[in-house]
This record gives sequence, structure tokens and C-alpha cells, in this order.
Amino acid sequence: MDANGRRRLRPDAHDVRADGPAGLARPLSVDPLDISYPNGLTVVAMSPAMYRVAKNVRRYRLARGWTQQRLADRVGTGRIYIAQIEKPSKEISLEMLGRLAKTLRVSLAALVK
Repeated sequence: MDANGRRRLRPDAHDVRADGPAGLARPLSVDPLDISYPNGLTVVAMSPAMYRVAKNVRRYRLARGWTQQRLADRVGTGRIYIAQIEKPSKEISLEMLGRLAKTLRVSLAALVK
């Protein structure tokens, strides 16, 4: 609730009000993909391309009938990292994108389109 008794909507990562999301101080940076606050909190909003990659990694993994753990073992990383990629809450390197594409037997273009 705000000072006038109105219900406040939950802010998203792109919400940059004068008082910042959830009443925090004004952000130090206003880059829409990386918002840092004085208290050390950093909000990272993933680009639309990352959402497409996340959706496609999950789609191709499920099409093969693999669990996140099985894909992680084949790629050579941890299950939590795969979950973060599929969420998407983790940025992914081009090297990892290539390893995922090779393991899933799809092209890089198929993962990003």
C-alpha cells in the first residue's frame, strides 16, 4: 500500500521510478538490462533473445526426453546452471550455447530463433 492507501502493483525489472522498485533508493545505473542500487541489489532483466534461448533449450531437451541433470551431464556443467539458463536467470556464454547446440544436435540458429 502507498501513502494514500492505494494498493501498489508489484514492480518488474524495468520499473525505474524516482524511488526505485519496491521503495528502494534511486538506481545507480539505468541500463534496462542491469539496474544497480546503492544497497548492493542488482536487478538483471534478460533480453528477449535470452527468453527465446531459454524456451528453445527446454523445448529441445524435453523433445529428447532428457532431464536437466542428463543434459547437464552431457554438456559438462551442473543441473542448477541448466535450470538457470531455462529460467532464464543466468546469462549464457557463446561457448556454452555452442556446447548446448552440439549436445542437443541442433544448430545455434535453432536455439536463438
